[in-house]
Amino acid sequence: MSNTKNITSRPNNRLTPLWKTILVLALVASVYAVFQQMLNSPKLAYVDTTRVLEEYQGMRDAKQMYEKSLEQWQSRTDTLRSEFESQIKEFEQQKASLKKEAKARALASLEQKKQEVQKYREYASKEAIEKEAQMTNQILQQMNAFIQDYGKKQGYLMILGANGQGSLLYAEESIDITDEVIKLINQGYKKL
Repeated sequence: MSNTKNITSRPNNRLTPLWKTILVLALVASVYAVFQQMLNSPKLAYVDTTRVLEEYQGMRDAKQMYEKSLEQWQSRTDTLRSEFESQIKEFEQQKASLKKEAKARALASLEQKKQEVQKYREYASKEAIEKEAQMTNQILQQMNAFIQDYGKKQGYLMILGANGQGSLLYAEESIDITDEVIKLINQGYKKL
């Protein structure tokens, strides 16, 4: 019985060279597939927000509306100022012939007109500041919502905003998606 093989003995736990090669190749293929997937689907990008704002049609239209409002306010201010100047000229021409009471009423009227012009200038200035802030805030909300939606749909983990003021000091141009964002945000823009 010593010459016969023991059927119940344990098999050799060593891997054959063929199996070792297969396992190494499988491991290399898996690592390669993971890296290839990471390279093919970028998860990080940046957008030049200054350029997007400059080239976004919504911002251009909002600026045009704002400039029209400024023109209207300026026109109204010019009209009030012109009326005031006309009243001054008229007063200057008539003041020598006016009695004391009439002169006092004319001066009071001039003072009232002067205050009206000043109040309107203050009003227009305040309105301009508020309208610009409101317009800018609305455009920024639209832009941020668009970029957030775009990022989710494209599978980005993060999209950074570069504004030229040091918020992003360096980034490889290959992750700059500004042109694509500008193109798509303008395609989706509908005039109000």
